[in-house]
Amino acid sequence: MAKTIEVLDAIMSAGKTTAIIDWMDNNPQEKFIYVSPNLSEVDVRIPTSTKLDFVSPKVDEYNPTKLEHLNQLLLEGRHICCTHKLYLSMTTYSMDLIESRGYTVILDEEINVMQSYKDYSFKDVKWLLKEGYIHHNLTDGSVEWVKDDELLNSADHRYFYCKNLCDKKALYLTRFDKDSEKAKQVMMVTQIPIRLLECAKRVVVVSYLFKGSVLDKFLQLKGFKTKPFTDVYVVKKSPKDFKHLLTVVPPEDLDDCNLTSYWWTHKATENKGLLRVQNYILRNARKYGGDAKYVCWTAPKERSKGVSTASKKAKLIDPIGYVYSKEYEIIDGEEVYVGKKPCWLSAHTRATNDYAHKKVMIHCYNRYPLQDVASYLQDYGHKIDDDVFALSELVQWCWRGQVRSSLPMTICIGSKRMYELFMNWLNELPLNNKDYSKWEN
Repeated sequence: MAKTIEVLDAIMSAGKTTAIIDWMDNNPQEKFIYVSPNLSEVDVRIPTSTKLDFVSPKVDEYNPTKLEHLNQLLLEGRHICCTHKLYLSMTTYSMDLIESRGYTVILDEEINVMQSYKDYSFKDVKWLLKEGYIHHNLTDGSVEWVKDDELLNSADHRYFYCKNLCDKKALYLTRFDKDSEKAKQVMMVTQIPIRLLECAKRVVVVSYLFKGSVLDKFLQLKGFKTKPFTDVYVVKKSPKDFKHLLTVVPPEDLDDCNLTSYWWTHKATENKGLLRVQNYILRNARKYGGDAKYVCWTAPKERSKGVSTASKKAKLIDPIGYVYSKEYEIIDGEEVYVGKKPCWLSAHTRATNDYAHKKVMIHCYNRYPLQDVASYLQDYGHKIDDDVFALSELVQWCWRGQVRSSLPMTICIGSKRMYELFMNWLNELPLNNKDYSKWEN
């Protein structure tokens, strides 16, 4: 069982995925599960790039869910590639099969090990503690359900799901004063079962800027050790190797728009911020990109035209002409129109080549870790590095564009903080450097 996680930490375009594929091909006697955040990698790239017979779980007449097909493949001892989402949904039975068959798990990019949980209020928690239904472990914040009640076996009971999370050892609380009357004195998070990592023979994380990340701090809290994965060779590259390819555009006219999640949710209105961000996207898209097919931009999904599921009355960013792009594919030697696709791309996007034709990347989001997750880890002595988190998301997002193919690209960064982090990184300076004269770009 794995208690030491191996980490292949290298910059984008260093050939990490290719190296891992070659390594798996050279070790056919092992059983592998390759886990990627993107369905395109799972369904196409991995199965077609390896000499091994990798299978991606599907829904069909024999398997009503992907999880059932996954369990069948595990039972047969097949090489498997699946998404992060499917990997995180594994049951105890799945983990038993992984352990008994000695699988090695490759995690392409960090998995989402923790999430905010807001289904219950501070008063709910206080009541459950007072009535003796739950016990709060002060060592790590874990919550245990300790009082039996037959009514809780019904799925429509208010605390049915809460009890299930407790039974799976997945619900945790930040430190709090139980005698306080303030409703925001406690935050709840859910965590993946530790056994999901422990059940594998080996676990290899393929990432960049791992130290200080959420996964790094989570593993430290849970008693895991980490060490470099040294079974492969990747090209040694640094940020400066890409400087000649990049035109980095600083923030313009967005000084009082800090672009954090709170700003987007509580302060951005059509007249105070939204229109200015929209114009920032339009100005740079027209100046540096021209055709929408070469442009990508990001902002919170719920405030972005073309992808938002908010009500029709909600005020959205609407960069006319750059909401969608026309997409073409080469079929039988001819360019054929195959439909439209949003120019918007989630700020969390990693590990995909689907946008490698984009010449202009416009980033309008000042990123911080989820408050509940950050508070929990800090409470128990493992503070996330906010700047490493933000930079990691930013550079991974930018590298979806054509710079990953060593082609020139323009990056427009709307947030002053994110721009400074990127420029310090690009010039290989400390992230908190304020001496901008040291920037060479």
